[in-house]
Amino acid sequence: MSNSKMAGIQSNLFEELDDADLMAVVGGSVLSNVGDTVTKPGNDSQPTSSAIELVAVLFLLSVLFTPLFAAVPTFATAPALIMVGFLMISSVQNINWNDPAEAIAAFLILLTMPLTYSIAEALAIGFIIYPLIKVSQGLAHQVSMPVYFLAVISVFQFVLKS
Repeated sequence: MSNSKMAGIQSNLFEELDDADLMAVVGGSVLSNVGDTVTKPGNDSQPTSSAIELVAVLFLLSVLFTPLFAAVPTFATAPALIMVGFLMISSVQNINWNDPAEAIAAFLILLTMPLTYSIAEALAIGFIIYPLIKVSQGLAHQVSMPVYFLAVISVFQFVLKS
């Protein structure tokens, strides 16, 4: 969920979700298998679902606090959002600015976030632009299949949204 949506939690939790957020939730849950990564102590071969159950219980308990979150005015979240922005921008130094695909994709992501108020849409732009530039450079083999998959999903998301 994007930071702008976290700032104004409504009484109806799903009221603020857009198509990209819903696709991310469904896609993440379909493509991941948490049970395979959580194992019992002392026996790495037997997966356990206790972590999954704990997360489910904590999520259900968090629903009880929704009215409390709704009572917090949106402007009160500004310091937290400023800190998140600071932490995000500190990673810019790790971008390979000599690679046009990375540099242009990163620049467009950074530019799109404040213009659309959506991290999800900005990342979708990056997922579309990066493989397009690599293909136009003749370096299509450097892009992994999951990135192409995310690019196609991002294009569909923008087409369905318009």
